Amino acid sequence: MGALQYISASALSVTLGGNSGVAPFLTLFIVGIIERVDPNQLNMEEWVSKAVASWPSIAVLGALTIVEFIAKCVPCVDAVYESSMVFVAPILSVFGSVSAFGLFNAVPEEQTRTLYAEYNMTDAHFHNDYMEEFNDYHRRLAEKSGGLVFLQVMLCFVGVIIAFLVHLFKLLMRVIGEGCCTCCITSVEYTWTVTSVIITILIVPIAIVTAIILIVAAGVGFKKKVLDKRMERRIEEKAKTAAAVERSADQTDGEKKKGEENVCDAPVDEEIGAKTTTEEEVKQQE
Repeated sequence: MGALQYISASALSVTLGGNSGVAPFLTLFIVGIIERVDPNQLNMEEWVSKAVASWPSIAVLGALTIVEFIAKCVPCVDAVYESSMVFVAPILSVFGSVSAFGLFNAVPEEQTRTLYAEYNMTDAHFHNDYMEEFNDYHRRLAEKSGGLVFLQVMLCFVGVIIAFLVHLFKLLMRVIGEGCCTCCITSVEYTWTVTSVIITILIVPIAIVTAIILIVAAGVGFKKKVLDKRMERRIEEKAKTAAAVERSADQTDGEKKKGEENVCDAPVDEEIGAKTTTEEEVKQQE
């Protein structure tokens, strides 16, 4: 398997995981349908195929997709729904990331041509009778690679992080377009999800572009929701500290002024007392 295929498969994993931050149920629903139509497209592991592409799973995901779409189109309900999905979407992203792992084990196109020539088979005969056997063989070989296992674990982790940050970015966009634009934003989210998932699965190298777009969106979400808020807290803390210092300085100045007034008043009192004593002495002498 060449470097480009590894990069493309990794990018597809990031794309499917990251799209879970946009529309998690729709992403998995499309993946399940594609796996049902052409199992060799993603070459899923058996347990992943059962979890995502079995008919009960597809039915549940389809129903949840409809509920999700309706909830996102109602201005008051969408805020509650999106808040509840902050930690659910990253968990579902694991299934999206894992769905692309079969591409690491698939038979490369060049080797497929060699097998065609070696066994002198037609395309249909080869795919129907031997493709699954060859994919299983390469899957067993790939399972022996510790480096591949580490890569897949890291892709799951990256998918969770990107899904979470993309969800924060989506919340930011929804706050900006809150109200009459809610349905439009939902339509844009679903259009992006359907287009990016289908195209990247059918033409895997395009996933590199979609993965970059999702990473940029995740970066913006991280900046706006985490860094900017942290900066605002620091500014508020500095403002509070400055206000406290000013109050303390005002109190100190007030105490100094009072002390100075007391010092100034003391000689005046002494002079008045002295004058009073002198007047009394003059009267006594008279």
